[in-house]
Amino acid sequence: MTAFKTLVLTSVFALTPIFSPSLAFAQSIEVGQLGAAQDYDAGVLDFQSGGLDPALWQGTSAAMATSLLSRLPSAPKNPVVRDMIRAVVLSAGVPPEGTDSGYSQARLRSVMALNDPQALQNLAARSPDVVADPAVRADLALALGEIEKACTMADSVSEGRGTPVWARLRAVCHVKRDEIPAAELTANLLKNSGYKDDIFFKLLDRLTGVSSGAQSLDVSGDPLYAAMAALISQNSPAPLASSSLMTPMQAVSIAKDSKASTEARLAAIFKADRLLDDAALEQILNGMIYDGVEVENLDAASNFDLNTALSSRSAKSFAQLFALTRQGGDPANTAKAAAELLKRAQSAGAFERFADLLEPQLVLMPAEVKAQESLKLFTEAAILRGDIGALQSLHGALADAPKKQARIALAADALGNGFRFGDLGRDIEARLGESASKDRAVRDSFIALALGSTLSDAGAQALEGARSGTGRSLPYGDIAALQAAASASARAQTVLRSVLALEGRKLDGPSLAAVIGALMEAQLPEYAGKLAALDYIDAL
Repeated sequence: MTAFKTLVLTSVFALTPIFSPSLAFAQSIEVGQLGAAQDYDAGVLDFQSGGLDPALWQGTSAAMATSLLSRLPSAPKNPVVRDMIRAVVLSAGVPPEGTDSGYSQARLRSVMALNDPQALQNLAARSPDVVADPAVRADLALALGEIEKACTMADSVSEGRGTPVWARLRAVCHVKRDEIPAAELTANLLKNSGYKDDIFFKLLDRLTGVSSGAQSLDVSGDPLYAAMAALISQNSPAPLASSSLMTPMQAVSIAKDSKASTEARLAAIFKADRLLDDAALEQILNGMIYDGVEVENLDAASNFDLNTALSSRSAKSFAQLFALTRQGGDPANTAKAAAELLKRAQSAGAFERFADLLEPQLVLMPAEVKAQESLKLFTEAAILRGDIGALQSLHGALADAPKKQARIALAADALGNGFRFGDLGRDIEARLGESASKDRAVRDSFIALALGSTLSDAGAQALEGARSGTGRSLPYGDIAALQAAASASARAQTVLRSVLALEGRKLDGPSLAAVIGALMEAQLPEYAGKLAALDYIDAL
């Protein structure tokens, strides 16, 4: 199999209506009549901006939608998974079927977890019925960093005042107002009532001074946790030396604060993610090179080279790597700087953000240089931005490395729908007959078949008796529910079930194929292709 398969097939698909997203969706949408105007969810995404079609909740009840939304990971590591969640919760369309059952609130809380204040405010402004609930309004205020506003709501609420929702908030408000005994009393009342929330009580102990432990806690799942983390950071004698309790919104101000240490600023940059736009991020990184430098030493601070930047793991060296990548020059040195920067960003969970930031440089970088310096990193960056042309260029630069070339070809075909209606390809079928590489070939086959490939007689015989291989197996019931959602063209449900399936350890071949196949059947080839392509290059 070569990348030319993708070149040919993508050209054919460009002329075939079924692979145009809007036309594909139109073929499977059941057209019905809308009721009142409110029977339509507001959203900030559409087809063109990465959203799903208006019938995204077709075939899904409100109760099921609520259940799935409430179980979503709050901070997924896979960038494709993050995009999938955004597509569901930010898309406008017809809501799920039946009584709301808390769906609207669950959706809004899922948007809160995205750390996108602009999208959150936009959606809240378009959803007056949802934010009419005082508890939702309080969460919204907390998510936007408006703790005082949330405390005012807690003071004035009468209905349900004694429930944990309001008692937790009042305890935090007492701390903010330096009413520590009242906060401790409220916490004791909650514990004595049988309320369980380990993260809340650990954060409150930090706030009231009962504990000074520095253990890392996941504060991303609840707006109140984030507000408590912000208060802890503000009261710390050495604020934000670690990002474990830094909230994304708080991280923006720390990243922009030239008085903060370069290490704290870099940690904040990673935490802020896309809350810092490209222009702001570039300005901050360039400024970090001169943090703490006296005026008379500015010239010396600007006199650095690649060896200087590579010799340290400091935040300042990260900023130097960025500057060296931006300024260009010798392609080999530019590739080394970019590769090292992306490695460090990847270890901090910010690979996609910096791959996007460096896209102009990565696109212009010679494929031969990228292939020699860090093939897997640069290939992953190309996959995440959907750049089949870059994959084809890398494929061409690997003439002397046929095994690596074959893996790039697989990724390009996965990303470009090259497997649909095609065979497994010579590379996979040849490896199925080799005992040394059969396990990987079997996994590759499962994925290719899920993407729509056909199976020759020789391939079928080679796969007979094949096991699932290494990785986590999905329960059969989860696979059945996923396939049923895909068969019903329940696109939002298919995406959310796929997200839940992908969360955790790496899946085995049949389980990953089940997810990819379901996304393909639900006519969501972009997500299926990226997941498959990333798995194919895992063996580079």
